Amino acid sequence: MSFSEKIRKIRTDRNLTALAFGKLLGVSNNTISRWESGKSLPRETTCKKIANVLGMDMSELMDDTDVSYTSAKTNGKNKNKQELTALSINLKKLRLDRDLTALDFGELIDVSNNTISRWENGKNRPQEGTCRKMAEALNIPLDELTETLGLSFPRQRNYKNKKAVKKPH
Repeated sequence: MSFSEKIRKIRTDRNLTALAFGKLLGVSNNTISRWESGKSLPRETTCKKIANVLGMDMSELMDDTDVSYTSAKTNGKNKNKQELTALSINLKKLRLDRDLTALDFGELIDVSNNTISRWENGKNRPQEGTCRKMAEALNIPLDELTETLGLSFPRQRNYKNKKAVKKPH
């Protein structure tokens, strides 16, 4: 099966229009059309985004197609970049699923639309307090949000103010 046939089949099987699929990936529906007609191919990094959006491994996406990519060794820096990519794709999907613009979403959680853009472009990641605001704005539990975005934060211990008491001897 050609890559173009496979990408179209997977997209249509998931009931995604070319426009919706393009929005999730940050490309135009014309780009999706060129991929599906075989006129062009996505870059390897975009294929990774496609696989992530579709909930599959890159190898699963590429298996049995006429396209292959040779990846460089993954090091810690690339791994962090992949995590940011997962964050950006999933955050954008959550926002678009609720028909929110970056400006609207930013207003709901008290950040600028530029900050939303940096998260969705993989340049930064939100802090825990902001994730709490996001979860509330998106009406989902915080643990579900952080899992969806691939984020984790150190557990905060809850220390109560205790007075020191001398033990009798």
